Amino acid sequence: MWLNGTVEEKEAEWNGDGYNYKFLVNGTIDNNTSFKAFVLGDRFDYIFVPIGAHYEGEICDTVPLRRAVLNGTILFIEWLGH
Repeated sequence: MWLNGTVEEKEAEWNGDGYNYKFLVNGTIDNNTSFKAFVLGDRFDYIFVPIGAHYEGEICDTVPLRRAVLNGTILFIEWLGH
């Protein structure tokens, strides 16, 4: 899948076993489906990816999107097809 999006927020949330690093991303998938989603990252991402960072490129090449959604790596907030 092709992602074109911007990081709007990020947060580190303590879950009892460690931190979850969440990034609120707003953009499009495959250049025609608008979405807003929380994406989990690691500590390195949290430190070095600033709010306002833009990413355009291929995603979900190592984990199928269905698995990422089911295991909570990606949590869709808005999904607006065109």
